[in-house]
Amino acid sequence: MPLQPSLQPDSTPVDVIEATGHPETGDTEALLPSDRDPLDEEYAERAKMLFCHARLDFLNVCRRALANGSAATGEHIRLTMMHVAQAEWWYASRIAGSPADAASLERGDPELMLHQARIMLLEEHIPFLLSLPDRARLYVVDGEAWTPRKSLRRAIWHELYHLRRVEIG
Repeated sequence: MPLQPSLQPDSTPVDVIEATGHPETGDTEALLPSDRDPLDEEYAERAKMLFCHARLDFLNVCRRALANGSAATGEHIRLTMMHVAQAEWWYASRIAGSPADAASLERGDPELMLHQARIMLLEEHIPFLLSLPDRARLYVVDGEAWTPRKSLRRAIWHELYHLRRVEIG
């Protein structure tokens, strides 16, 4: 799915999460109750839309920061962009058999890395997840629990977290 700014998302909730307390920022180990629900086509389509809009926003904020910042700021932004791409690949690889396992993301131009990671996610990883016979299966990788839905949720939350960090400087 190409990144299309013309997509008009509706405001139907994808997940409703009830929680008490405040999870620590960056807590990747949390397995939310909704992460255990089977991944379905509707959730996958809504996730794709979120991924498209988030990436457009992230790229715009990064490009603006690169154009207006110092050399040190530029290096930090480029490293953040590469980190987001690598993390997206890593989140996909938490599900055994994912296309992310078959190849690796090569370091290089940050925008190209972001593009390659997103194409893998949208065109390969999500279809792979939808092809799984058990779309709610729990995978444990290095002691951390993962499900198909968690792999998508963490990727989008991670990008939005870094979008905000770049935006506020």
